[in-house]
Amino acid sequence: MPPPSSPVESHLELLKLYLLEKHSDDLRAILAADDARRHYSVHAGCMSLMDLSVEFGEALISDPLNILSIMDRAAFMALQELYKQSECKEKLSLKDHLHMRLNNLPHFIQTMSLPRCINVRKFQSISGTVLRTTATKVLEHQREYRCNKCGHEFMVEANVQLYHSYPLPSLCPSEAGCNGTRFSPTSKVTNLSYCRDYQEVLVQEKINNLVVGIIPGRMWVILEDDLVDSCKPGQDVLISGVVLVRQRRFSRGQRPDSSFVFQAHSVEVAQAECTSAEVSVDVRKEFEQFWQSHREFPLVGRNKILSALKSTVCSW
Repeated sequence: MPPPSSPVESHLELLKLYLLEKHSDDLRAILAADDARRHYSVHAGCMSLMDLSVEFGEALISDPLNILSIMDRAAFMALQELYKQSECKEKLSLKDHLHMRLNNLPHFIQTMSLPRCINVRKFQSISGTVLRTTATKVLEHQREYRCNKCGHEFMVEANVQLYHSYPLPSLCPSEAGCNGTRFSPTSKVTNLSYCRDYQEVLVQEKINNLVVGIIPGRMWVILEDDLVDSCKPGQDVLISGVVLVRQRRFSRGQRPDSSFVFQAHSVEVAQAECTSAEVSVDVRKEFEQFWQSHREFPLVGRNKILSALKSTVCSW
């Protein structure tokens, strides 16, 4: 097999082979899933990938937006490879919405405080407490336009840094050399395949990480696709992603409106809430036996629990 001809192909081949070797079971589970419209994720170790390729680590730090899109492409290529190798394809289906997300990040990527100007368009990992979450909504991330002069159709990606507006070109991008400047959407009906779930959460720096007297900073974090509803207010989270500057369109006579925003790549909840699913079978059985033995005198059982917690607590 000839060597890859470009760094992009080299990264694609590296990531695809890594996923096939380390996460083949996760990919098979995604192939066997029923919902083809849902977004799926494969979580890979960042430290392991950096040990395999120094070039990948350098690209992740220097050009994160490009390398993150390459990771999603590599995940889909690995999924296609497993699908071709499968014998019973009737029970499997390819998933178009697949993401490769990194965990186990190195310490030099993690920051104790919120990013600053020097961190713009760099891959970072921040920790903080979720203060507020917005309602989940569905947004178009791309739209098809048509030139009013020559009829050429082209796709325009929504710009996150411009509050998901569509920056249209100044001239028609047709190869025929059209100089049209007016464009209109090809359809008035929203194409659901161009939509994705969207949510923003407000994250505040942990007070324990700050010097006394310093006011903790806050930053809005963008969650998309399967990251939506992954955290709740009050939870401590570890979020990795890219720092961006978000601004509204400039208007003559008005001051520029710009602010930092963090586009999340992965979200980890540091303090997951305890649920009934986390209670083991033995603990559940012991709990049921205790209250079964005190079924006729439940207050006696309550007093035993209170006396075990604190000897000074008493009941009437």
